[in-house]
Amino acid sequence: MNAAFERKINTDDRKQNGINSMEAFNAITTGALVYMDNHFFLTEASLEKKDALPELQISEQELLAYIHPDYINHVEALFSALKTGEVLPSGFKLKIKTDKEEKLLLVAAYYVNINAKSIGIINFIDIEKLADNNKAALALIDYEKKFKELDAAKGKFFSILSHDLKSPFNSILGFSNILIEEADQLSSDEIKKYTQYIASASENLFFLVENLQLWSALKRGKLEIASENISINTEAGYVLKKFRKNASDKNISLLNKIDKKICAKADVSMLHAVLKNLIYNAIKYTSSGGVITVDAELNNDVINISVADTGVGIKAQDIDKIKKNDLFFSTKGTDNETGAGLGLILSEELVKENNGQLWFETQVNKGSVFYFSLPAGKQFV
Repeated sequence: MNAAFERKINTDDRKQNGINSMEAFNAITTGALVYMDNHFFLTEASLEKKDALPELQISEQELLAYIHPDYINHVEALFSALKTGEVLPSGFKLKIKTDKEEKLLLVAAYYVNINAKSIGIINFIDIEKLADNNKAALALIDYEKKFKELDAAKGKFFSILSHDLKSPFNSILGFSNILIEEADQLSSDEIKKYTQYIASASENLFFLVENLQLWSALKRGKLEIASENISINTEAGYVLKKFRKNASDKNISLLNKIDKKICAKADVSMLHAVLKNLIYNAIKYTSSGGVITVDAELNNDVINISVADTGVGIKAQDIDKIKKNDLFFSTKGTDNETGAGLGLILSEELVKENNGQLWFETQVNKGSVFYFSLPAGKQFV
């Protein structure tokens, strides 16, 4: 990181440099606020470049002094999120003031990663100037859209915590209590059956928690990508092995038809996460006797990977919801399996992080094929 980026200027420095409250007010209205190492900095420089220089350290109390009383709660919530690393509220309007002037600003907050350090950035956009600046107006629309998406995502996140996590916990606790209270009366077969129920519920819970962790890291800008040359056949085989029992319980066959020579350049953990979610969904929507096939082909400098099933397919009205990327859309599986609806959205975002795309084809009562692309790596001979 640029050493200057770490520079902090205390109150005495400000006095010596002649920095007054009006300069701070101008910095807020024309620049950005940086939160780094538990301190706030104001800068009038554009922060599109990640090595921009924070020019003025300012305390939280000094910042709040500029905020119109009607907007204090919004700002305190933003500061609290910055300190805890949570998803930042963004896209809201804010009025700031001095004795001589008031301005209405749009707040756009996000994180950037610099040398493995997460830094909070808050940009301020002067509402009055938007009408004369088409580019800024488009930015406003984009910020408002992102804010609505984040707000909806936040609501769903709490819904998952309160509902979807509760179901597997109930199963684990319920069957555990049966084993504790009735162990002496249960046969070995019954004990094995209840233990399998607990194991299955625990696996589902762990899978959901893994997805939540990845999704949270994505939304907070803290997901690190380590691209490497990887064998798609080997990694697909590793993931398929984890689903052998799930597929066997539904009498579903899992096939790996990927050529062993095919390699992609991607983050192996993210590839695992995408394959896990697509294979999980394929099993969920495939009935007894079905087949799930994982395949891949080299197309110039791109690898197209597919997960095909012989399941129920996707209804027309549901296709529209998926293609519109409706947040957390989900339906029950062939054995009434439920889910949070997070997997497909997470998979698409992870694929994009690895410079790829995700798409699908489907026919009702015949099955679906989900494809995703990755940059081609050095192919094995």
